[in-house]
Amino acid sequence: MVRKAFKYCQLIENETPVRIEVYGDLAGETVNQVSALTEALFSKQIYSHILDLSDTANISSSGVGLLVTSFHTSSRSGGKIVLLKVAPFVREALQVCGLLEHIKITNYYEEAVEALRQ
Repeated sequence: MVRKAFKYCQLIENETPVRIEVYGDLAGETVNQVSALTEALFSKQIYSHILDLSDTANISSSGVGLLVTSFHTSSRSGGKIVLLKVAPFVREALQVCGLLEHIKITNYYEEAVEALRQ
């Protein structure tokens, strides 16, 4: 029997800064969901936020592409996106793609908030 992991994301807007939480792999439909939430933030001119990956073990190439696009749009508009609690496989995928030097990753929420303030 094969079990499918439940994958989704949610936007936490009642916090400052805004946070997107991802549950499950950053792949497939979850990439589309995160993309829609990110675009919604950008349309409100919110270019800085935290992407919480604490419940994300894997990332697909489309997930990496989403990060590249989101980071580019955010930085071009004067914002920042900070990744929170990145799993080893996700970190390795970002390193292989040469993105680690361009992406801020923190292990604690307070560090992510501080990184956005800098």
